[in-house]
Amino acid sequence: MLRIGLGFLVLIDVISRWLDLTAFYTNQGVLPADQLKLINPYLFSFNLLSDSQIYQHFLFFITALSASFLCLGYKTRITSFTTWILLLSIQNRNPLINYGADSVLILMLLWGNFLPWHMKFSLDGFNLYKKKLSNSISTLGTFAYFMQVVIIYLSTALLKKDPIWITEGLGVYYALSIGQFATPFSAFLLQFPPILFITNYLVLFIELFAPLALLWPYKNEQFRTSAIFILIIIHIGFSIGLALEIFSAVMIIMLLGLTPTWAWEKFDKINLKYYTFPKLSFITRLLSKKQATPPDTNISVFKKIILILLLVFALIQILIPFLPFLSNQIKLVQISHALQMDQTWNLFAPKPFDYTLWLVAPSILANGQTIDLISKKEVSWERPSDFNDHYPNLRWKNFIIMAYNQATSFQPYAKYLCNKWNTTHSNKITQLELYSVIKKNIYPKQDIPQEIKKVVSYKCV
Repeated sequence: MLRIGLGFLVLIDVISRWLDLTAFYTNQGVLPADQLKLINPYLFSFNLLSDSQIYQHFLFFITALSASFLCLGYKTRITSFTTWILLLSIQNRNPLINYGADSVLILMLLWGNFLPWHMKFSLDGFNLYKKKLSNSISTLGTFAYFMQVVIIYLSTALLKKDPIWITEGLGVYYALSIGQFATPFSAFLLQFPPILFITNYLVLFIELFAPLALLWPYKNEQFRTSAIFILIIIHIGFSIGLALEIFSAVMIIMLLGLTPTWAWEKFDKINLKYYTFPKLSFITRLLSKKQATPPDTNISVFKKIILILLLVFALIQILIPFLPFLSNQIKLVQISHALQMDQTWNLFAPKPFDYTLWLVAPSILANGQTIDLISKKEVSWERPSDFNDHYPNLRWKNFIIMAYNQATSFQPYAKYLCNKWNTTHSNKITQLELYSVIKKNIYPKQDIPQEIKKVVSYKCV
C-alpha cells in the first residue's frame, strides 16, 4: 500500500508541476540557473544540464513513467531509486516552490529504497503469493522508515515553542488567517475563537504524544493503530481548513504504511460480520494474507552501509534546530537541503505567519491602459477575496512567500510576466512595477493599514 500510494502521489505531483514547466524549471521562468546557485551551490539537478524545453519535457516524462512502474511494482528495486533521484532533481531545480509535502514525499521514497515493498501487490512479487511465511518484517530499512515518521511529528511539536502556541493558544487561529492557505471553511472557523483555542492545544498534544504512542512497547499494535487513526483524522481536518493540496494525502499514505497487520485483520473481521464493504474485505484479506519473504529481503552489505550513513546524517539534521553550533555550519545545512534530508519540520513553527502577503503588478499597456498583470484586472490594493485568482496553485503561493522571505530578486518574475503577456497579446506591456502588499493578521481582528513596498521596476520593451 505504501509503495502504490507514494507512486501514485508522485505521478500526480509530477503532472501538476509539468503544467508550470516554463515558469519554474527553465531560465525563461522565475528562477534562472544563475540565481539558483546563489541560493545553494550544492543543489544537484539533472534539469540544469540543459535549458531546452524538449529536454525538460523528457525528464518529466521519464519521472512520470518511473512513478507508474513503481505503482505497478515493476522492476521495483530500480524504479524505487530512479523515482527518488528524478523527483529529487525536479525539486532541486526550484526549491522556492517546495513545501512540506515535498519533503515528506522525497524522504519516504529515499527510505523506500531499503524496504521490501516489492513483495505485495506488485508485478515483481506475482509468484510469491502461493508461498507461506510470516507477514511481519523487521529490517534496518523498516526501522529508518518508522523512526522518520516519529521524528516528523515529534520535531514539529517541539518546534512550536512560540507563546502564540504555548501560552496564548492562538496557533490554529493564525494558521487559518493566512490568506494564501485559506479555504471557504477557514472563514467559518475563524468565527469561533474559543473552539480554535481548544483545537490549538489538542493539536499540540496529539503531535507530541502520538509519536510516543507509536513507540509504546505495551500492546504496541493497539496503541500504534489508535495513534495512526487519530493522526489521520487530524490530517483530514487540516485538508478542510487549509489549502495544502497533496500534503494531507502524503501524510495519510505515510501513516497507513505503518498500520500493523493486527488492525487489517480486525477490520476484516468486522467487515465480514456486517458485510458492509465486500470489496474492502477482499483487499484486507490480501493485505493480511501470509506471504513469502523472497531471498532478497535482506539488503546487501553495501546498502546497509549506505543506510547507516544516511541514518547518522539524518540524526545530525535532527539536532540542528536545537544545537546552534550545528546550525552555523552553512555547508552542512546546504548539503542537507540539496539531498532534501533537512529534518527541521517547522510547518507553522515556531509560529504561523502573522500576515498575509500578495503581489500587485501595475503594468502599462501600449495603449496607455494600466492593469494588474497578476490578476489580469484593474489595479487594486485590497486583499484578494480569492487567492486562486492571483495564484493558480500552492506552488505559486509558496514561491511568492519564499522569494519574499529570502529577499530573492523578483526581476526574473517580472520578466516572465512580461514575456508571457507579450507573446500572447497584441496590446503589449511596456513597463511593469511589482509591489509586495502585507496585511497583518491580528487577534482580536483589527483593521490596520497595509504595508506596501515596491520590489522591482521593469521595462518590458
